[in-house]
Amino acid sequence: MCKISVIVPVYNVELLLSKCVNSILAQSYRNFELILIDDGSSDKSGLICDDFAQKDNRVKVVHKKNEGVSSARNEGVQLACGDWITFIDSDDWIDEDYLLNFDVDNIECDSSIVLQGIVQNFSHRQNEVALFEYDNSTFDIKNLERLKAVDLFKDGCPVAKLFNKKTILENGLTFNTSISLNEDHIFVLSYYTCIKNIYLKKYTGYHYYYDFSKTSLTKKRHSVEKCLLTSKLIQSQFLELCKEIGCLPQDIAKIETLNIFGRKQIVRGVKNSFFEKESFPKFKKCYNAWKKNVLGKDRGKFERMLSFFFSKGCVKIAYLMSITMCHIENFSYKMKCCLKKLVWNLL
Repeated sequence: MCKISVIVPVYNVELLLSKCVNSILAQSYRNFELILIDDGSSDKSGLICDDFAQKDNRVKVVHKKNEGVSSARNEGVQLACGDWITFIDSDDWIDEDYLLNFDVDNIECDSSIVLQGIVQNFSHRQNEVALFEYDNSTFDIKNLERLKAVDLFKDGCPVAKLFNKKTILENGLTFNTSISLNEDHIFVLSYYTCIKNIYLKKYTGYHYYYDFSKTSLTKKRHSVEKCLLTSKLIQSQFLELCKEIGCLPQDIAKIETLNIFGRKQIVRGVKNSFFEKESFPKFKKCYNAWKKNVLGKDRGKFERMLSFFFSKGCVKIAYLMSITMCHIENFSYKMKCCLKKLVWNLL
């Protein structure tokens, strides 16, 4: 039986998929299986998956109707034969010693997680940027000082981590298929509530590929209802984790990180409300959610403005100010994108 199951959700990535899969099959650590979940791709991604499966018996392929990345990951977990699971996105790639550096044979108990660093690579730039970096250390989930020092819960990516399959299944952990915003972060937080040991690795061998010109779930405009639902779910999950550890939120996360657990999604809902019908009533829903939010602090001019007028109960003024600032922000962003494309084309 293999030790590690590598799960890759696949959807319409024919131009990038081979680089991803080849980087996995070239690993120096050999005791793994690769599960490719074709989530109803309409391009040649499914055929590429089948071709890899014919050439390498470590590759398993599942073709399913399109139900989203969460559904694909959940199906991969159910099919996994390994004791440990790691997720890789189909437009990303890993270095040769990535799996080896999880050091899976030296993990002392199932109730654990192993984290590595992540670097971000860009479609039109040669340089890469470190997203997350760690030292080599092991500590207990209730070591509050270490949790806050490394700001562990800021990293909600399901990638560059090693999860125990038994822990996932015994606790009924799944990716939430009803949302497509921060569903991965919620899963990671829920996993932390079930474990004891944290293993950090200094090795940074996961390459997160970013193409600003492509649409992704991260850049997608989500409805106000989905933003507020996500806000409620991620805040609830983080508070549950705090309860399990036996601490206050500020004991285990830096104040800026606390914004991720509810407030960030409300601000996103505020901005998205201006592009929906019945804009003002939906803006008021965000105001009501803001009043109930217990985590984070104001960041930047937009949030400080919201906080000021919301605290005074001046919802209409906040609405008018917000819509003005958002249109200016959108115009500025579009201009920056146009200038970047122009420069890249000239180069």
